[in-house]
Amino acid sequence: TTATISEIPSWLTFNVNTTTKAVTLSGTPPIGTEPKSYPYTINVSGVCDPVTVSGTILVQAQTLDSPDKDQTVCINSQIANIQYTVSGTATTATASGLPPGLTGKYNGGGIFVISGTPTAAGSFTYTVTTSGSCTPATDTGIITVTPTATLSLTSASGPQIVCINSPITITYQVKDATAASVSGLPAEMSYNYNTGTGILTINGSPVTSGIINYTVITSGGCGVATMPGTIKVNAQIIDL
Repeated sequence: TTATISEIPSWLTFNVNTTTKAVTLSGTPPIGTEPKSYPYTINVSGVCDPVTVSGTILVQAQTLDSPDKDQTVCINSQIANIQYTVSGTATTATASGLPPGLTGKYNGGGIFVISGTPTAAGSFTYTVTTSGSCTPATDTGIITVTPTATLSLTSASGPQIVCINSPITITYQVKDATAASVSGLPAEMSYNYNTGTGILTINGSPVTSGIINYTVITSGGCGVATMPGTIKVNAQIIDL
């Protein structure tokens, strides 16, 4: 004449139709439901001995996980392989949005690997998607590819010319590096690097005529940029 059920998840509904003598258990596991077995027991009672029926609802899902999905790497340098664990009802996976030079491959055994050497700089948001039965699982990561450090002369181009004992200022723009230095300058000349603007400035007043050869070199970036420079120091001469 009636039936009861043991404790069930909130997304399940239990209904007893006394007219048709039908017992119905229905519902839809929402997104985020833990994939596992949900056992239940139905107890039927009436004029005869009670009857007990037990069953199990198995909730399945495609799952995807990686502990190292975000990475920063220099351009033209191999990344550390990014590994995803593909499990649940998922049978394979693919990746989209990867930087040029990187590929994703499902190796079987529940392992999907992203590897390669990026050939373009920028910030790339990629997506890994599983396939199989049940709703696909997706996960996103970011691969930041840092370009090679560069140097450019921003004061007058070519050899810098100055009169002896006269001040001179030479500037360089540094990109994608954290510092820069200069070698080969005479003692009366110096340089300064502004970390905020990326500008390297050489200044001073040379005290000896002739040619000063120096080299600017970057540090703290991807690769090292170097640029040679020349200062021609002129002097008026009277020769008896």
